[in-house]
Formats: sequence, C-alpha cells, structure tokens
Amino acid sequence: MDINELKRLLKGFIVIIDDEIENEDSEIYRIKENFKTNDFPVVEYKTIPSQVIIDSFLNASFIVMDWNLIPAAGIPPITFNENKQEFVRQILKKTFCPVFIFTTKEEDEARDELDDDLQSNKRIFIKKKADIEANGLFDCLKVWIESAPSAYVFKEWESLANRTMHNMFIELYEHSPGWVQKIWKKMKLDNEHGAIFSFGDFISKNFNTRLQNYKFESNILECDGHECHPRELSKVLECERYMKHNEDNPTENAYTGDLFSSHNNKYLLNIRAQCDIARESDPILYLIEGEKIEENTIRTKDITPDCLKSIITDITDNVQLQKTCTIIKKHYKKTLFLHGTFIEKANEKIIGPIDSKFIKFDFTQFEVRKFSELKDNILGRILAPHINQIQQKFSQYIVRQGVMPVPEELFADTTTNT
Repeated sequence: MDINELKRLLKGFIVIIDDEIENEDSEIYRIKENFKTNDFPVVEYKTIPSQVIIDSFLNASFIVMDWNLIPAAGIPPITFNENKQEFVRQILKKTFCPVFIFTTKEEDEARDELDDDLQSNKRIFIKKKADIEANGLFDCLKVWIESAPSAYVFKEWESLANRTMHNMFIELYEHSPGWVQKIWKKMKLDNEHGAIFSFGDFISKNFNTRLQNYKFESNILECDGHECHPRELSKVLECERYMKHNEDNPTENAYTGDLFSSHNNKYLLNIRAQCDIARESDPILYLIEGEKIEENTIRTKDITPDCLKSIITDITDNVQLQKTCTIIKKHYKKTLFLHGTFIEKANEKIIGPIDSKFIKFDFTQFEVRKFSELKDNILGRILAPHINQIQQKFSQYIVRQGVMPVPEELFADTTTNT
C-alpha cells in the first residue's frame, strides 16, 4: 500500500488529546502540523473531553491520546487516571475507531499502566512520540494498517459506504428536493402503524443495492498473526446471522425473525411477513417451535460403502455384527452436517450458531400469539437471508402435495435381515 492509498483510506478528521498540542516546540505539535500539511483536519483537546462527545467521534479516522496528560488543578492523580482509562474504554465500546496512545515512555511501560481489559485490547496501539518522528508518521500508519486486518476492512468499507450514501442522497435530491415528503406521505397513507419502518426500509434497501466496487488488498486480509479459534469463529458466524437484544440494543416493535424463549428450554420464532406485522399496533405473530441440538448429536462424516464393507468383512461373529448394526443405527440417528449444510427433513430447519446454540425448528409445531404476550421473552432476531430460508422452506412444507408411496415390493430385496 503506497502513501497516497493510505491517505485515501484514512481520510477524515483526526482527534488529538494532548496538553502540549499548542506548544510549538513539542513533538505532538509537529505531528499535528504534519497531519494538517497532508490535508487531514484535526480536532484538538488539551485535556480529556466529556464522554458525551464520544458519539461525535464516529467518523474520525483515529484518535491520538497522550498518556502523560497532567491532571487539572484539584483533581487527584488516582481519579484522573481512572477517568482517562474509562474514557478510552467508552471510545472502544461506542466506536470502532482505533486509539493511538502516544507516550514519551517505553511501549511496554506505558501498556503496564493500562487496566487489564485495556492491555489485551488489540484496538489500542502504543507508540513513542520520538519513534513517530524518527520513522515518519505515514510509514508508522502504513505498518499499523497492514498489520490490522479488521481496522483495514472497516476503513475500506466505511469509505465505500460513505461515498455510496452521499451519492444516493445527492441523486434523490436532484430528482426532487421534496422526495422525503412525497415518499413519507405515501408510506403513511398505506401503513399508518408501520410507516416509520417502511420509510427506513425504503432507504436501507436503496442504499444496499447501490453498494458495489468493493476493494480489498488480499495481502492484508491474509496477514499472519491473527488466528481465529473455533469458539471465536462461532461468535463471528452468530454475528452474521443473529442479532441479540440487550440494554444497548432494545426493541419496541415486532420483526420477522424475532426469537423468543419458551417453556421447557424451547424457542419460538416469528416467521410472519414484515409488511403484515408493520400494519398492526400489537401484531399477531406466526410462530414455529425450536429446540437446541446437542453438539454430540451432530455428525460431520457419513459412513462410506467402502468403510462399511471393510467393517462387515472383519466381523464373523453374529453378536459382533448385531453390536455393529446398533452402532450404525445410532450414527444415522444423529443430525448429519455435510459440505457446509445440514441434511434436514422436509418438516424442519436447522440453523446456528444462534444464541450460542444450534436450533432445530419443527414446522409441525405452529402457533399464533400476540406480540404483547411474548415481548418480555424476546432474545434477539435471526437476520436475512437466514430467516428468508426458513420462511421459504416452511412455505414449501405447508403447500406440499401428498402422493401415494411407492410399494417396497417393486424392488428386489438383496439384503439379509439380521
């Protein structure tokens, strides 16, 4: 990645928090001026700002913070250190913005001053101010971005998303400055209760269909040193197909894909179409029941004919043969997972990881309930396209055409019953 490409990727304002930011003889002043010379807008703070302002950092390229800040008069050093640590913690919680801690100390010494949870956070990068000046600001940033795939992907996608979003609104405005009023009135006339969702969905779908020309450098995506263990991979996959509800992500309205807890550790999944749900103040939900699949009941390998032949050839004793048949029957009772998908019956759909589990939904267990009855039991929402797959398979199941079974007598029985 060359310097011009790096500048394109990191375009946006930079936040610098340093009590020497106005001192022309300081290292951080020279670093700030270097940013400005390269057309990066800089937002300056001489002390830790209020946490309320963190939401304004959502579009920042990154945040530079001096770890040797001097507390204001009257603030005890211990209190100031706690405030400093909590400020960084809130930045990491509310934004995906990387935090650079610039210090005059050695990197290991500065890291030891962080709380345990911050020490292990890979979105915090500690650099000596002298090293930044000696090695070149953008050379240091280049090394950082090439060794941080998540930050690189975020910046590439953010750049594309921002450009797409602005182009979309420019185009809509050029077609008609009053497009918002026209679309809103139409949505409200058609759907009084769900107009806000319908309007937001109109914008979101328009935006998503315009995203194109993705650009990622494979050498950064493939860089070493970032292993993803099975448990971590499970959480990543769950994030792609399931959104958990909590205090930071509450819900007031019903949606297709809502997942609720039910009796006997079972689940209820709403599969009713969103366009129907949005038309009612307390919508009726169409629910199918699901239950957790134990991991030890999932098999990822099938018994091949050659394997079965070798087993039976080695068995000469009838007792052993009976035991082998029992083992094979138990094997086939397990849920088979092959080539990235579950082999399912016509009346079921298996999906996971959801709520840290794999769940089997049974289409024969169907019920209708009001959202108000289940609202307090909501766990999260299964996301598209996974909820769409469940809806499609359910629709195939309820409209299937029954046919006469084929008599077994048509086939010659070449097996020997044991």
